Amino acid sequence: MTEEQFLKALEPNKSDTLKKGAWERLMEIGPPSKLEAFQYVPLRAFYTHSFAPSSLQKVDVTSHVYKECRNACLVFVDGHFSKELSDISGLPSQCVVLDLNEAAFSFSAYLQNRHRQLQVNEKDPFALINTCHHKSGAFVYLPAKVVSPIPLQILSFVTKGVQCYPRVHLFLGAHSQLRLIAKTIGEESFLNDFIDIALDEGAKMDYFAAFKSSSWHFSSLRAQLKRDSHLNVVSLVKGSKMTRQSIQVTLNKENSEALVRGISLLDATHQSHTHILLEHKAPHTRSQQLFKNVLNDLSRSSFEGKIFVERIAQKTAAYQMNRNLLLSEGAIAYSKPNLEIFADDVKASHGATVSPLNQEELIYLKSRGLLQEDAQKLLLLGFCKEVIDYFPKELSLYSEMMEMLKSYPHSKI
Repeated sequence: MTEEQFLKALEPNKSDTLKKGAWERLMEIGPPSKLEAFQYVPLRAFYTHSFAPSSLQKVDVTSHVYKECRNACLVFVDGHFSKELSDISGLPSQCVVLDLNEAAFSFSAYLQNRHRQLQVNEKDPFALINTCHHKSGAFVYLPAKVVSPIPLQILSFVTKGVQCYPRVHLFLGAHSQLRLIAKTIGEESFLNDFIDIALDEGAKMDYFAAFKSSSWHFSSLRAQLKRDSHLNVVSLVKGSKMTRQSIQVTLNKENSEALVRGISLLDATHQSHTHILLEHKAPHTRSQQLFKNVLNDLSRSSFEGKIFVERIAQKTAAYQMNRNLLLSEGAIAYSKPNLEIFADDVKASHGATVSPLNQEELIYLKSRGLLQEDAQKLLLLGFCKEVIDYFPKELSLYSEMMEMLKSYPHSKI
């Protein structure tokens, strides 16, 4: 199948105004192969696969819910939000969780305005494809000054060989707080999810995502931040055919802050691609990007990040760094950090590194009695630790990540 045939097969029913608008926007920006954002993302192998519509298989929810989220879990099955399988009894009583179709009536003004903003500004084809094809998403609303005592988990089950489009919209009222954890369970499929986050004045959200399924996974995160709000995003990539994260955060008001970090542990022919845009549109805003990739065998990664500072956004502080550790001659890492600054009173920096394990450090550790494999493990842990430390140790995801590091194929290093 060619790219043109792939897109043609995804043309939606244009009787839906939202889907019609998204498709028109997709046709306007063009296919992935024509976009600079996809220059390091090889999609030819992806287009050779055919994916069936979702099949809505039965799933075992209990064994995959993190213990800290047992009464706060949104369940998606092949992209469909299941209220029957979800459990939100542990969330504050003021919290509202609705199917997107229900929310279209109760929160119509907000959602219509948000859809309009997203559609006009969207430049990612897969984000628009999600808009065209998602069937039933979830809407989460925390009113002002509501703090959730436990994290909310988004648990997505994917059947082998299907295409699915999970979608979640979250709105946090002024000074509310929520911790969100996303996890995907499934075999090789076409998974295209979309998460939209809106933080009102003083709201705070932590978002931790684990991309561990063997799918072709395209993930879009969109966020807008108001005055004094704080967004913290940390992601883990391990074991997929291809994971591509598209992250766009807009800091709309003064003193808002966005921290976006991630780590990828890649081997075999696995791939991880990250595309980030952080827009500073108000004075005294802050952002930080830190992404680290560990690559072995014939794995591949790319990082393309941009910090955009408008003229009005004086006193901005922005930092961007991408580090890559290559453990084999066949591994490939592309890095393209980028700054675009129109304000004249800004603190901003960006950088990238690509390197193998430091042989001098290995020799030093071995001279202190460590075996070769133990020395390699210690250096690998040291490389990853800067990102690992941003995962709270009380989360089950932290323990999972440490187990992944222990099982990473050090013998090939």
